[in-house]
Amino acid sequence: MPESPPNEYMCGTHAPGWLNGRHPSVAEGKKQTLASVWREFILENLSMDIICSEKRMIAKSEVLGKLWTSDNR
Repeated sequence: MPESPPNEYMCGTHAPGWLNGRHPSVAEGKKQTLASVWREFILENLSMDIICSEKRMIAKSEVLGKLWTSDNR
């Protein structure tokens, strides 16, 4: 998930989301942060839990009921 607003149609979607801040470091492990997303043409800031390990980053939004994962390389 990017840390600044991406262009429309980036990330395989018409209205991508982004973190309001930076990803946690491996040392920080879990961090609660805000993410901005477009829902029904309204910009919303959602609370997200982000967990970062040496192998993977996981972000979860209770509001959206979604879980995102990415490999850390």
